[in-house]
Amino acid sequence: LPDAEVGERAEGMLREAGGRLATLVAEWLRVGFSQGNFNADNCLVGGRTMDYGPFGFMERYSPLFAKWTGSGEHFGFLNQPSAALANFRTLATACVSLLPNGQADVDALTSEARAAVVEGVAQTWRRKLGFKHPASAPTASSLFASLSPLLQRSQADWTLFWRQLATVAALPPSASHHHLLAPLDAWTDTPGAHSVWYAGVSEELRSEWGEWLTEWRAALQEEGDVQGARERMEGENPKYVAREWMLVEAYEAAAAGDYTVLRGLHALLGRPYAEGEAEEAARYYRTAPRASLSKGGTAFMS
Repeated sequence: LPDAEVGERAEGMLREAGGRLATLVAEWLRVGFSQGNFNADNCLVGGRTMDYGPFGFMERYSPLFAKWTGSGEHFGFLNQPSAALANFRTLATACVSLLPNGQADVDALTSEARAAVVEGVAQTWRRKLGFKHPASAPTASSLFASLSPLLQRSQADWTLFWRQLATVAALPPSASHHHLLAPLDAWTDTPGAHSVWYAGVSEELRSEWGEWLTEWRAALQEEGDVQGARERMEGENPKYVAREWMLVEAYEAAAAGDYTVLRGLHALLGRPYAEGEAEEAARYYRTAPRASLSKGGTAFMS
């Protein structure tokens, strides 16, 4: 709006910034990323973030996951949309003297940004769960609300769970609870690493999982395009992300003069949705090594 009055330009800038922030945090949830210190000074008007850390990708699911020991609940994984809104309101308030209606415009624009964030998050769950149509977002949000505590109680790996769930979507309608859980339990002869779980899943939890998976598959069937769900999910849920222990392996090898690990990882992360070579999958498509889940500088940072 180069020829508009300054108030109109400020309003247009804020409206665009709110939409971009909504997209940013929705995409973070989609891929399992936590910025960790998402306050206003690390939040760019263009809908990006700039910080030296401590950010990272989630392994064992926790709704409040963050790498920084000082993150608190307010910067935790599922609270990032709320943090984005707080940052947006700070920006809008700083522009109050430029807006035609002052505080009333700040409030209205913040409400618009809140609606964009809520919709962006709802569409993220729809996409991750394999639903084709945007109108299915309320169904997906309801399913995620019951899925989240199951993931936490079962100590599920965020990335592995969603990728393996795509396989469950493609199973025949007659599949039993046991067969629905099989792709989550193991996909090689090394189930300790090649499983979505970080601990054994009790029979009570397995029963709850069977019920949830059945409900989800029924909702996909009702939407009418269950045949395309697996392909859609594999396009939304990456198989590989830059897990901290992978990066540690790469930079420690590089520090010793061996750059092959770094180059191989760089190539792999350039195609995160591809299946990868068998050697790559065996090495990187797995739960985190047990020691890395509690090691300072890998699991968390000060």
